Amino acid sequence: MNLRNPISSGLALAVLLSAISVQLPPAFAQGSLTPPGVPAPTMKTLDQVEPRTPVDATHTPAAGSGEFAITNPGSYYLTTNILGVGGKNGIEVMTNHVTIDLNGFVLLGGGVGSTGVNIDAGANNVTVRNGTITGWGDGVDSAAPNTCAEHLKVINCTGDGIFTFPYATPSFIRDCLCENDGSGAGYSAIMIAGGLISDCVVINNNGDAGININAYGSPLAYGSLSGCLVAGNTVYGISLAASGWEVIGNSCITNRSVNILINGSNNRIENNHVLTTGGIAGIEVSGSGYTNNVVIHNTVIGAGANNYQNPGNNDFGPIGTAATATSPWANISH
Repeated sequence: MNLRNPISSGLALAVLLSAISVQLPPAFAQGSLTPPGVPAPTMKTLDQVEPRTPVDATHTPAAGSGEFAITNPGSYYLTTNILGVGGKNGIEVMTNHVTIDLNGFVLLGGGVGSTGVNIDAGANNVTVRNGTITGWGDGVDSAAPNTCAEHLKVINCTGDGIFTFPYATPSFIRDCLCENDGSGAGYSAIMIAGGLISDCVVINNNGDAGININAYGSPLAYGSLSGCLVAGNTVYGISLAASGWEVIGNSCITNRSVNILINGSNNRIENNHVLTTGGIAGIEVSGSGYTNNVVIHNTVIGAGANNYQNPGNNDFGPIGTAATATSPWANISH
């Protein structure tokens, strides 16, 4: 018969129980349940959500010539349209380092004859953007260096559309539409002395020029004009009375006097497309006193012998047709 060893059986049972036993975690002392203090707010304040100042009677009350006046540096925005008041500019900027976001709203002059946004001579570094200015005398008028106008529609102003002249240099005008501005001689849709103009549409304006670049009296009178459509303006399309500018890659279409008029020296006129009618000059250097202008890679159609006018002492690329031109610098004429 088989005998069981009670000692061996007990040892085996102890090993089995040890293998299947559940190890409990060690116990720790419980910490304090008292809150450390009053719970802090988790929502942002209005100033944190919109860290800018609204343009209104409370925050920007009337001062100087302004219906609304900005007297402290900072970022400002519109919360509604602004209606013109007789004898007042819509917004008067009287200090440095200001950004005004029209926020998609409209400055409605209503024929009061003042200026939509007026930037005083004592200011510096002012930007106006993102809205429509219509029915004023001047749309934007700045005498302050480092003025920037961008993403604006300036329509039906009887004076200048965007005026940064002569001491508001350099100025920067980008992605703006100027239409039907200027009531006659002495006004332009865009007038600038020095700086940059790019990607603007300037059409059907009634004044001296669609884009008027004039260095008179400016200490910084050079710059760049590119990527603009300038069409149907009563007198000149682009009038360049300055030196050291580049005018590159613009379209000038059926302006009613010279499409690109050069009254300056040492400029580069390149890769522009001009369509003209009735013998009106395409690209013209207006007098023998203006020299060293480089005119290359342009296309002018519609004025025959008047497509290009060079009184001498300027560097015009050879004038030919696309089918026959052999020079890499050729101007095309049809």
